[in-house]
Formats: sequence, structure tokens, C-alpha cells
Amino acid sequence: MDQLWREVRYTLRIFASPPNRWVTSGAVVTLALAIGISTAVFTIVEAVLLRPLPFRDAERLVSVQVTTREAKGTTVYGAVANWDLYTAWRSRSNGFEELVAYSAEEMILTGLGEARWVSAVAITSNVLAFLGVQPAQGRAFVPEEDQPGSAPVVLLSETFRARHFGSDVAAVGRSLVLSGRLYEIVGVMPTEFRVPNSIPEVTQMEGEVWVPMGTYLDGSLGSLGSAVPVQVLGRLRRGTTAAATEVQLDQITEQVVLSARVDRREPEARAAVTQIVPLHRVIVGQVRRPLMLLLGLTGCVLFIACANVATLQLLRVLARQKDFAVRRALGASQRAIAGQVLTESVVLAAISAILGVLIAVWSVPVLVRIAADRLPHASQISVNVVVVVIALVATVVAGLLIGAPSAWRATRQPGPDALKEGSGSGISTRQNRAVSALVASQVAFTMILLAGMGLLTRSFLHAMNLDRGYEMDKVLVAALFLPLDRYASPERQLAFAHAALDRVRGIPGVSSAAVATGAPIVGGLKATANAPGKANPGEPRSVNSWGVSREYFQTLGTPVRRSPPGSAELAGVFIDETAAREFFGSEDPVGRQLQWAWGEDAHTGTVIGVVGSTRELYIDTRANTLASSYEPHLYLPLADGIAPSLRILVRAHADPLPLMAAVRRAIAEVDPTIALNEFGTLRALASGRLLTERMLMLLTALFAVLALVIAAAGIYAAVAYAATRRMREMGIRIALGAQRFDVLLIAMGRGVRLTLAGVLLGLLAAIAATRVMRHVLFEVSTTDPAVLAGGPWF
Repeated sequence: MDQLWREVRYTLRIFASPPNRWVTSGAVVTLALAIGISTAVFTIVEAVLLRPLPFRDAERLVSVQVTTREAKGTTVYGAVANWDLYTAWRSRSNGFEELVAYSAEEMILTGLGEARWVSAVAITSNVLAFLGVQPAQGRAFVPEEDQPGSAPVVLLSETFRARHFGSDVAAVGRSLVLSGRLYEIVGVMPTEFRVPNSIPEVTQMEGEVWVPMGTYLDGSLGSLGSAVPVQVLGRLRRGTTAAATEVQLDQITEQVVLSARVDRREPEARAAVTQIVPLHRVIVGQVRRPLMLLLGLTGCVLFIACANVATLQLLRVLARQKDFAVRRALGASQRAIAGQVLTESVVLAAISAILGVLIAVWSVPVLVRIAADRLPHASQISVNVVVVVIALVATVVAGLLIGAPSAWRATRQPGPDALKEGSGSGISTRQNRAVSALVASQVAFTMILLAGMGLLTRSFLHAMNLDRGYEMDKVLVAALFLPLDRYASPERQLAFAHAALDRVRGIPGVSSAAVATGAPIVGGLKATANAPGKANPGEPRSVNSWGVSREYFQTLGTPVRRSPPGSAELAGVFIDETAAREFFGSEDPVGRQLQWAWGEDAHTGTVIGVVGSTRELYIDTRANTLASSYEPHLYLPLADGIAPSLRILVRAHADPLPLMAAVRRAIAEVDPTIALNEFGTLRALASGRLLTERMLMLLTALFAVLALVIAAAGIYAAVAYAATRRMREMGIRIALGAQRFDVLLIAMGRGVRLTLAGVLLGLLAAIAATRVMRHVLFEVSTTDPAVLAGGPWF
């Protein structure tokens, strides 16, 4: 131990000496940054992917989903059931200890300042006990409140309570007006309580308020009664298998689907089957690929940093050849010399690790804040003892690997030869190969990161700049919901729409405005449709069926391919080109009959026009990847397709953002209790749907730039050392008449050759390594020539 301590003190003196001070500082900073970002990413991976869910009996918790026979086993995200199925499963199945149901909703808060939307979660009364939590204040819901017609009560999130009631702990017992209805506050949820979410993009439901399922079922929120979609969780009985329970649930599901309560015209309903998926898989499956990709990228950065420090260590050992030769001549053993060199590397790595852990402690909250919506239980992610221990063990191993080439080189140097060489005039071929290999490997791994950055950047820009068939930058869109207690009839809903349009159109700077029951990105109503006049009409197909006002297409900038001559009003059914192809093939759709239905309510109309198709991005739930499609659209006159859920669209002459406040005021003039939701330009809303892609792009760019700087430092160190060792040779060349430019080319030639060799190896490695990124890329090939040829510059 005394010998080790002496070697450590000697190492610290070497690091602090003037010739080595700056080199040591650079090596420590380089390695600390790499260790810090690697530890930060591993902290998130450990908390999300490796740690059990923080729920009671988490290993037996499952998501019970409805899917199709063709998709069974592949669709594990976004699948939901409905209340009819939930109640049937709960009453007839014996495979579960308990089943719970819940669903996300949006409600309008009034009476506490300006009307605004709040996120709500409707839950059954057993959800909290199922997850093993209790309200922080007040009581939980009771079973009677699961039934339609029960008294309207509400639980608040701690964030909501603090925002609207401050430090007042007496929120329980007060009332809130939500969506025009008075709710009694009966409790406050624990801080940052969440429920799991199987919908793509968002892993948890972050409710501001929580309402009992009975409120959700009675139609007061505009829901569909007992057919409302819900997510279902269950706890399997001990000794029961998921496969056996699935068989029983399939039988129950078939009986419910064949009953009158389910629309049997839906092909998906007739083919409905159930599947049971471990809850951990459902939650982390959405983020597994991005997190593993980030972990791999940080591994590349760590390797580059280790190779860089190993290069610096090797060059320092080569510069100390005479010192090692003297020690050998004085009787020092190879083991002692190798031990000293390894001690230097381990001490350097240990110092870097301490700083790296501090960097990780600072950076983890930043990364979690960036990706909070995508990370389950984000509030519980922090650097813990397990992560620190793993980081320190990995650092010791890295230190030994960093020092291994230097230790081997130090023991291979014959003492007498080094003494005869004096200061030396060059670097041996073997030494040159070792340094070159380390430097070239840094460049190669940097090329992998640059290629990854280029692919993710190209993918993100491609998704953002996708030709969607409508204007993205000059159009504002907002969603709103008309409370059914005051807007129950279509006439009142239509009257509000016209009044809102009149005021919005009068805002200075507005080019045109429209009201619809659906809009790009924010979505809208869906129906099933068919062409009854065809010989083989086939099965009804799902379509976007939106009621729109007459300036809808003009406002969006969607091209009208065919329309009635001289028509100033939307007085018939318009379809887009995608619907025209699906329902009528190559035939002219104008003048043909089209039948559509919302549930059991069927309608028939005549197609009077065709507009351009619109393309939208979505999450492919089978592959869990970003994809795009042209969905068929059916556009009806607003009076025929009016609904409580409306979209306001505003086209501006210039920048639309300054108009947002004026649009809010215009809607408030019509009804001050109406709040706007999902309000912004179509470009901004589209960007908000790509948070995961943006995060991957930015973090990969950060890692790539850091790797590029580290690799450049490694090349500089190698070239500078070689030039220093050849100073006598350069002087002789100049004395014999060599031009300065020629000498400069000789000095730079080594760096150029190392860079080219690393680039070539890196391109070959990138072609193979970036294949793992294919699932996070949008319509971009992993072997895209533009990216591989230019890295991020394309």
C-alpha cells in the first residue's frame, strides 16, 4: 500500500509539473466530458429500462388491449378497449386479481381567471389502490362514483392545487367549474402522480384534474356513453398465465362484439381479439430504441476520449524514453515501470471520473427536462449509488486500457539503446504504428457519429419539410369544445361557429378564416364510408369526415381540383384525391353517390368536387416508427357535419403569431367560457409532434461535435509530437535548400494521411453501424450517399 501511495504522489507531481500541466488538464477535461455524458445517459437508461416500475406487484401488472388477429403480437402501443369490454372482462374473467380502467380527457376550467383547457383523467375508483397510492389530502373515489349520473366530484393534482390555491391546504371541500359543470373537490393527488399510458409519444398521463369514470360515462364531457374508449390494466392472479387468460378474454370479447352495443359494420370490430402485454414492456417499449441509440452514441464518444487520452499518454511515454532507460539502468524492473505508467493512467481516469460524475449530476436534470413527456417516471430519475459505482468501476477499467499501450511501450524500450540515442531524432516504426492506430480509430468513430448526426438531421428536416398538401407557416389553428349544456343542438353550435367566424374575419391582418370539425395535425371526426353505386363496393372504409365552412380550402391552401362552376358556398360533398382513388378508382367521382356513417347514423350524398390530398405523419404502432400516409377525407358542409368539437383556422397575410391574442379575444367576445386548445401555427404543432426526433438530432449533434473536437486534438497532438521529434531533420532540410512550404507539407502530411485513413475506415464502419438507426429515421436510407459523402453538410 505504501508503494502504491508513493506512485500516486509521484504521478500527481508529474501531472502538476510545467511540461505536463496543460496536457494533463486537456486529457482530464476530455475524459471527464465523455464520462459525464455517458454516465448521464446511462442514468436514464438504468432508471427507465432496467429498474422495475414503482408500483405494487409490478411484475404481475399487464395492459389488456384489443387488436386484430393479423396484428396480434406486434401492436403493443396505442391499443385501447371500451367500457363495455372492460365491464365484461371484469365480471366474467377469473384470470385477474383486479382490473382498472382510465382515459384521458380535456376539460374547460372557468371561474378562476381566463377560461382555459386542463388535462383530465377519468379513472375507476380502484385505480389508486391498484397502483398502491393514496391521495395526499382528502379521499379517493368510491365505487358508486363509477356509475353514470353520480355526483360530480374531482381530485386535483398537487401542481394544480398550488397554482390556483397557493399555500391554502383547505382546497378540499371547495368547488370548480369544469366544462360548465360544478365539481366538488374531494382530494389532492400525491405530488407528480401519473398513470401509465399506452398511447404512442406520451408514456404517462399527467392529469391536472382527475374525475370519476361515472362523469366520463354520462356524456357530460361529450363522450359516447358506454362505448367510450378506455385503457385497461390488470394484475394477473398468482399461478395464472397470460396465454390462458387471453383465451378466456377472446371468448368474452367475441360475445360482446356480437352484441348490439358494438357497431358490427366495423371490420376491425368483427376481427377484434385481445392480447395481454406486460406493463413494463408497454411503457418502456416506446423509448427503448431512442435510449439504446443514445447509449451507443455516448459509448462512441467515450471510446474516442479514451483513445485520445491513450494517444497523449503514449506520446508522453515516448518523450520519457531516456527517463525510463535511466531507471532500467539503475535496476528498475519492467513490472515497476509498467506499474508506474498504469498508475498514471488510472489516477488520470479517477480524477476525470470525479469530474464526470459531477457533470452527470448537473446534466441529468437537463436531459430529463428535455424529454420529460417521453420518459416514464421522469421525476424519479437521478444519479444514484448504483450508477456511480458502475461509473467508477468502468473508469478503472478504462484507465487500465488507456495505460496498457503506454505500459507495454515503456517496458519494451531497451535501456542502453535509449541512453545512446540521447534526445533522439525520430520515432520508430512500431511507435509510429501505435500512435497512428489510436488516432485513426478516433477519426473512424467520429465519422460514425457524424454520419449518425447527418442521418438524424436529414430525417428530422425531411419530416418537418414534408409536402403535406397545405400551408404550414401562415395558418393558425385552434381546437375548442362547446359545452353540451348550452350548445346541445346543432343549430346553437352552428350559430356559434358563424358568430366566431364573423369576428375572426374582421381582425386586421387576417386573409381568410374557416371553422371545421377537423383540421390537419389536430385531427377530427372519423366515419366509415362506401360507394353504394359500385358493382363491388367492398367493405366500409375509415375516412376523416369533417364538416367545413366555405373558406376552408382557401385558408389551408389546399388545391381544389374540381368544383361546381360559380359556386360560392360549400353545398355538397367534397372528397380528396385519395378518397376518389379508393372509392371510385379511375372513374370520375363527381356526380356519384357516397354513403358514410357515424356509428349507426347513416347518410348518403353526392360528390360535387375533388380537392388535393393531404399527407400526415403518425406513429406506426406495429413497428413503433414514424411514418406518413394519405388518409381519405370526406368534406361536408358545416351545417351537415356540425359537432361540439370545432377547429378554428386563420390564414394571415404575414406572420400569424401576432394574431393569436386577437383571435382569443374574438372568441371570448362570442362566449367568454370557451377556451382554445392546441393553438398555434400548423408548423409549430407539427414540430411539437416531433419532440423525440428533435431530441435525438440535437443530442447526436452535441456528441458528434464533441467527438470531432476530441479527434482533432488527437491528430494535433500526434502531428505536433512527430514534428517536434523531427526538428533536427527539418533544420537539415532547410539548410540544404528546402522551401518552407515543402517542409510544411512534410509536417502536415502525417496528419492528412491519418485523417484520410480514419475517414475511410469510418465510412465503412458507419455503413454497418448506422443500420441500427433505421427504426428512428423517417424515409431516409442509412446508406444515404449525401450524408455519407458530406456528413452533416448536405
